[in-house]
Amino acid sequence: MPLSVGLETPLQVRALDGVGGLARLKPIWNRLADELPLQRWEWADAWWQRYGTTRRLFTLVITESDPDDVLGLVPLCVERHWLAGRVLRPLGTGEAGTDHAAILALPGWERPVAEAAALWLAAQSHRRWDRLQLARFETRLIANYWFLHTLEQVGLRVERGQSQLRWRIALTPTWNTFLQWLPKTTRSHLREVETRWLLTGRARLTPSYGTEFDEATVALLHAGPYELRGVARNATNASIRERDFTADLARRMNQLRQLRLWSLEADGQAVGAWCGFGRGETLYAYLSSVAECAAAPAWRTVLLAHALRQAIEQGYQYVDLGYLPESPALAWRAEPQTVCDVDVIPARGPAQWRHRAQRAWHRIKQWRLPR
Repeated sequence: MPLSVGLETPLQVRALDGVGGLARLKPIWNRLADELPLQRWEWADAWWQRYGTTRRLFTLVITESDPDDVLGLVPLCVERHWLAGRVLRPLGTGEAGTDHAAILALPGWERPVAEAAALWLAAQSHRRWDRLQLARFETRLIANYWFLHTLEQVGLRVERGQSQLRWRIALTPTWNTFLQWLPKTTRSHLREVETRWLLTGRARLTPSYGTEFDEATVALLHAGPYELRGVARNATNASIRERDFTADLARRMNQLRQLRLWSLEADGQAVGAWCGFGRGETLYAYLSSVAECAAAPAWRTVLLAHALRQAIEQGYQYVDLGYLPESPALAWRAEPQTVCDVDVIPARGPAQWRHRAQRAWHRIKQWRLPR
């Protein structure tokens, strides 16, 4: 269908509104997500049930001539803001979102799908949306790159924020090999922690997934200061919706055999938990929590080292750590993965005015904060 933005695409794009359309897409959605557990339909549906009340679903479906032959999906939602207007965001963003937002496409169709979605959004920018916000967008992915490139090519304003780093560890075939791969100081620290806590029986790690799934372990993820996608927070800041979302998501991923969850006890007390999702060659860290005390760094090391060891023994090739800025993983030769926040603003005057006004308002709020 030709679009009036200076380019054409042979693919068809349609927008689905409402949850009914979301449910019907489950089989093809999971096929497109492939080995990304944080992009599966189960994730999006769990998120929508908790956070979709103030938003409108806006999922783009990209096909060829047959409407049932889906080549790609762009899961979006619309939220109205008093100043920014109608803001488009990827489904599963914000308080309990995913850092793996992507244009979903069949292998080999990444560029055509991304271009078709971008052209459709550009053509609809005069009446359907005022701003597109892509938080922690991984621009190196093929589909994501061509999506932004096409939006720029047809005249939309694309602003890339400051780059952020996620971290990924390449694993070795055995745990002993992995230990030898680490710096000497890190190996010494691990041995000290193991000798002091694990070998003496003062600390004990317990799996909680598969047939041993335990709701109490999920609750531990919000029981102490925790790291959500690497952002250190206090458990009291976790909303009820966030806790409910985590519990629902854990149950769903456990049914798919993709949940990896451990609890940690020390001196007879529950002191922490680690949660990740495994699919294909990568184990994705999601949420970890440790009690606030002098031994917290040691417990964090125990949790992460155990997760890495289990990942190796279960045949994973990588562990995606997210941000985890306080973990020792940054000293373990982790590979950086660059992401950034992206804002896309239509070329029309009202949208540009809204964008400038919101930036000015943000600067005023920053100026008024106590120093």
